[in-house]
Amino acid sequence: MNRKTITVKTAAFAFLLAVCASAAYAEGLADRDASENKDAAWKIFWSGYNLSENEEFELAIIEFNKAIQLDPSNAVFYKERGDAYYYRGEYILAIADYNFAISIHDDFAEAFNNRGAVYAKKEDYDRAMNDFNIAISIKPDYVEALTYRGFMYYKRKKEYDMAISDFNAALKINPDFADALYGRGEAYCFKGKYDLAIADFNAALVIQPDDVYSLTGRGNAYALKGEYDEAITDFSAALDIEPDNVDALNGRGQAYILESEYDKAITDLSKAILLEPNVITFANRAYAYYEKGNFTQAITDYETALEFEADEEQFYVIKEGIEKAKQQQAQRR
Repeated sequence: MNRKTITVKTAAFAFLLAVCASAAYAEGLADRDASENKDAAWKIFWSGYNLSENEEFELAIIEFNKAIQLDPSNAVFYKERGDAYYYRGEYILAIADYNFAISIHDDFAEAFNNRGAVYAKKEDYDRAMNDFNIAISIKPDYVEALTYRGFMYYKRKKEYDMAISDFNAALKINPDFADALYGRGEAYCFKGKYDLAIADFNAALVIQPDDVYSLTGRGNAYALKGEYDEAITDFSAALDIEPDNVDALNGRGQAYILESEYDKAITDLSKAILLEPNVITFANRAYAYYEKGNFTQAITDYETALEFEADEEQFYVIKEGIEKAKQQQAQRR
């Protein structure tokens, strides 16, 4: 009886050991498979990363999909796929991937920063600013996040001193970060400090000689200083690089007006209107037509300008332009 009992117990124990051994073996295999999957996932990821670096974003996304399938818990994979979606203009999918990355690692500063950039593109500026703040709180020396926040301060909040403070912080960490130099130049321009602005645009262009933004920014600064020939030179250089740049076309058009070259101004502004019609381009072209004595076309352009969203100052300038053109038109009759 005792032997039978012992035998039964021993058999049960042997079975338990076998189950445990099988489970341990299976767990070992699973760990090995998981490790192999992760290694394979990283190989595929780097393939996608290289494609993304070469701006082959559609192919990169295919590779990132494969990597995520092998290792769905890797926050980096989601973040990089989000970047690829961002560059393709697929902002909803980009945000979804950044959200996944942040859900895996809630201190992923780069994911917060890049999600903020997408929100900025979508003109959701409060969420953008919040993400940049979080990115900087996680990584205080994050040059890109400081620069992005600087852009938010001056472009959307009109807080130029705060913007300059962020650009200064970024440039203290990386003095050669061209985007921060450009941003600080723009903020100086808005504050009327044109020489400081030009110095920053000059520095940015030493680093990135073909940067259309810095060329256009410097052109605006020259124009505001009354140095119209220099402004036209910069706008023309920008347009040599990017012929359909609306800011450069509008800037050069305004500079031509101030140089009394109205036909050239109308040519530039007409192209800008075809590309991106707005209150400023129509109002500027209206003024050029007015100066040429074409009051009928001036009135038409001014009235069209009012169909677009205008701030209070623009509204009154346009209304005054219409009244002057109508008066001149009446005097001719």
